[in-house]
Order: sequence, then C-alpha cells, then structure tokens
Amino acid sequence: MADNESSMKMQRIPAYGDLMHSDVIGSDRGLRFVNCSPIVNDQAGSDPIVTVEPRPFFDIDFDTLPGNPLEAIRNVYSLDFASARKTYYAVGDGLYDDAEVKRITFSLDTGYVGITHTPTFLIVVENKTNNSIIHSLNLFDNTLVTETLATGTSGDPVYLDGYIFLSSSPLNQTLFNSSLAVPTDFDLVNDYIDAEQFPDKNVFIAKHRNHIVAFGTQSIEFFSNAGHELGSPLQRNTSYATEIGAFWDSNTDGFRPVATTIGDDIYFLGVDKAKRVALYKLSNFRITKVSNTYMDRLFENYQGVLDYRAFRDSVKLMSVKAYGTNTVLCVFNTENSQTKNQIYVLHPEQGNWSEWTLPFYINGSNNIQEYNLEFTQTDGDSTNQTTAYVNSQGTGYKAKFLNQNSTKAPETIRSTILTGMMNFKNQYDKTWISTDVLGYYSLDNTSINLKTYRHSDYTSYTDHGYKMGRVLRMGLIRFRNLGRSRQIAFEVTISSDRHYIYEGMDIVYEQGLG
Repeated sequence: MADNESSMKMQRIPAYGDLMHSDVIGSDRGLRFVNCSPIVNDQAGSDPIVTVEPRPFFDIDFDTLPGNPLEAIRNVYSLDFASARKTYYAVGDGLYDDAEVKRITFSLDTGYVGITHTPTFLIVVENKTNNSIIHSLNLFDNTLVTETLATGTSGDPVYLDGYIFLSSSPLNQTLFNSSLAVPTDFDLVNDYIDAEQFPDKNVFIAKHRNHIVAFGTQSIEFFSNAGHELGSPLQRNTSYATEIGAFWDSNTDGFRPVATTIGDDIYFLGVDKAKRVALYKLSNFRITKVSNTYMDRLFENYQGVLDYRAFRDSVKLMSVKAYGTNTVLCVFNTENSQTKNQIYVLHPEQGNWSEWTLPFYINGSNNIQEYNLEFTQTDGDSTNQTTAYVNSQGTGYKAKFLNQNSTKAPETIRSTILTGMMNFKNQYDKTWISTDVLGYYSLDNTSINLKTYRHSDYTSYTDHGYKMGRVLRMGLIRFRNLGRSRQIAFEVTISSDRHYIYEGMDIVYEQGLG
C-alpha cells in the first residue's frame, strides 16, 4: 500500500477495559454505566472476562411495613442465625422481626436506632442526646432486657470479645464498654476510654478485624482489647491512626453513620485536611480512596448547592447483594436534579462504579415529584433475590429486587453505556464505517440505539443523535455511516424488560494520514 493511501481497520472495544477510557486531557465525558454494571463472569487464563448486565429488576409491588400509623424505617439489620437468615427492622416506635412480630417498643418513633448482635442477643440502642436506652433481645426465646443509660449515644453499638461498646452522645470523645458478657450493664463512671489522640470528636465506632475503630470528625483511631481488669479493656494503637475525618447524618436523635461494611472492610464518607469529600475504604488497617473523579466532582457540586447539614443528611451508604456479589451503594436523596434519588454503585471486586436510578413509583403511582426514595438496607435470600427496604413520604416499604430475570420483568430498564473519547492512540482522521453491538438480547420489547460524540479541536463535542441499528442476527446489531472525525465516543442505550448481556463493540473504520 502506498504511503498516501488510507487503510481499513477494525477494533474490538470490550465491555469494560482500557480502550473505553478517554485519552483526552480535560474531557468532561468519560466511561459511565447507567442502570447497568460491568460483571466478571469467567476467567480466561489470568485475564477476566467482563460483560455488562442491567441492574437488578424491581418487583414493583411494594409491601407496606407494619406500624400504626404507617411510619418510616429507622434501621434494618440482618444476621445468619441457626442456619437461617433473620431480619429485624425498626419502624416508627417498634422493632419487628421478619414475621412482622413486634419485639421491642421504643420510647420515641423517630431517630436512628443502632443495632448489632452477639452469639446470643440482638442489641438495640435508642440513640438520644441524653438517657439513651439499650435493649437486649434473646435470639433463642425472645426474652427482653431493657436499661436506660445516664448518657447519650450515637451510631451503632459494637460487639467485641464479649463486650458491647458504645460511642457517647454525638460529637464527644468517650467510648463506653459493658460488663463482660452482660450487654446491658454499663459502669459509665469507670468503664470507658477517650479517643483523644487528636483534638476532634467521635462520629461513630465500628469493628475492624480485632479492633474498635473510632471515626472522628478529623481523624480515625484504633483500639485493641488489652484485657485490662479495671476500666476499659481497650488500649490505643497509635501506629494505625490517620487524619481523615468522617461525615455523619445528623438525624433527630443519634447520628446515622455514613458508612457500611463488607466483611472486615469498612466503607465511609470521609473528608481530608483540605475539606475535600470522598468515599474511602478501610481494609487491613489501611485507608484508601475509592471514589473516582466523577464521584468526587458530584460530592463537590453537591456541597455547592446544599448547605452542610443538608449534604450530610442526604447521602447514605449501604452494602447489598447484587449479581451474586456484595456491592456498595452510595445513595443521594435530594431535590438537586443531578442526583435526585440517584444510586451510585461501587463493585469492590472490580473496583468500578455505575449509576442506578430507581423506579419512581410505588404500587402504581409514578409521580416522580411525589417520592423521595431511600434505600435503608437490604439482605439476600436463598432464591437469589434481594429485599429492598425504602422510605417514601414517611412510610416504610419493602419489595423484591430481582437479581436475574430472563423472562418479562415488572419494569422496563433503560440502560446506558458511555465510552470515553477514543482515538486508538493516533490523531489521524478517520471515517467510521460501522459499529456492531455484541451480546445476547431478547428481540421482544428490546430496543438498542447508538449515539456518537465527536470532536476534532479537543474542546467541544458534537452530538450526532441516535441511530437505529440493523439486526443481523441474534446478539449482533450493526450501525452504519457514523461520520468522520479524529476520535469518537459511543453511547449505547438498551431499553428492555428482560435480562441482557452486553459484550462490547466491533468498530470498522478507514484511517487516513492527516
């Protein structure tokens, strides 16, 4: 071929990989997955095979949770007990089990209720600024012991080595411990230790491996069980401490931690010395930032449109079972149109983010302005489903969150895969001849559209609109005549009420020499 001739090329773009990321500095577009997520399905040698699948489908028939009157969820807690999965949820003035039997009556019907468990007891704390109440519910016979504490508490109680640990009232430094093996017996005068390595205040405490971790407003401190017979059994481990602070949800009574756990790993919304907000992970006593640039920008913009209190009250973190693995959900609840009822999903095993939107209806009503949905917690069951607990207009509901669905689902999901701007490592002009969208799709009630973004001056983008593809065979949809540019980004939109598997794209183009 002569040097002045163009050449025909084909490039395979995987469902998830480096080629999908932008090489353009300052680009405001990048790799995004909306209502779908990259999933590792198999291994080929040492390389993972990654496909993209839709977010789990909702069963849109929401069941109202008990409460009289109907009230909001204050916490949901699941545990494996006697070879079965048990779930308890605090709604209004009561704690209910998964048979909807009221096991505890609370003194108040609002505020965050902290929950943990020991091998024998479910420990429930009514957080207050003063005189918090602690309940111990026997998991075998449902007998209940209740005590009022002469202190306020916040967040969740933590169980370690036979002790229950509590963080004192919001924005204090003290960590109280119970008597050994007696979860409701507290000597508040003698049995405590202060998280005072740094001059800040506690937000919440959690367990990490064999340590109690105190998350403060400007720091994180670690304590291990030293077996002291008098006072607190804890001993400070100064070598693990770090100056990253934690955000909190300033609920009416008791601060809800903006954090969640998967195994021994703790994910939390944190703030650095420069007051920049990001999502962090504590794993093996090391803290790493896991939010990506897009998420960090959302946090920054979010703070800009809301006051500080509204920001911390409107972000929730929780872990769920989806696609058979644990995922972390970062939920925004706000009237801000950019993040209204938006869920940002981190898949720890792959380290990637995706965005999910909830179906904006409950039992037939679809007025998007009417509801401010909140995932409170979820738990998996043996049928490969996840129970979604949501609040809407002050009422708690639950519904099935279907992980797989090869037949018609109760809702239609509109998924979007957006690649970064791609030039295939050169700035030659290119004629984009065709793009094949690869995968497995049901042709019933499924539409697949392609949108292209192109620019040649590296500063502006041109939206070239949607194109309808031609179905060549099952799993292959071809789009032709996509224009001419030096680089290009693709946006694939799949609307379907059935499960699909997206495997990537084959791009055919003619490359010039200038």
